[in-house]
Amino acid sequence: MISKELGFFAFAADVYGADKHDVQDGRDQEIKYRYDPNLLITRIQSSINVVKNQSGVDPSCIAIIGYGLGGLGVIDFSLANTGRSDIVGAVSFHGTFKFFDAQGNMSNPLLVLSGALENSGYEMEILETTLNEANADWQITRY
Repeated sequence: MISKELGFFAFAADVYGADKHDVQDGRDQEIKYRYDPNLLITRIQSSINVVKNQSGVDPSCIAIIGYGLGGLGVIDFSLANTGRSDIVGAVSFHGTFKFFDAQGNMSNPLLVLSGALENSGYEMEILETTLNEANADWQITRY
């Protein structure tokens, strides 16, 4: 396995829960997490804690990647990750956007990968301003 050869450990977190399988459940869950960032941040932190406790994992070398709602969570988590080093980096891939709050200086670098038609230029400008307010090490790539 390539992850073993290169020293990687991969973990996929299911923040929705095992009993959420249909499309409507997914939409309901997305709305819940979108408007309660602390709940999503808590779930992400719980997942990181699970990974940290796995044998063979160096807890000082954890990065997170999120897609869609997970991408939103990665941005929320990063902006809340102030003054601690739970992760070394984060990638938001096709993340949904909202108006984020900077809660101090962001501790980890953030890469945002977004389709050109997914989020408006205004939303990008607001995110860039928020990341700058958090003194973040960030990069946004739109394609």
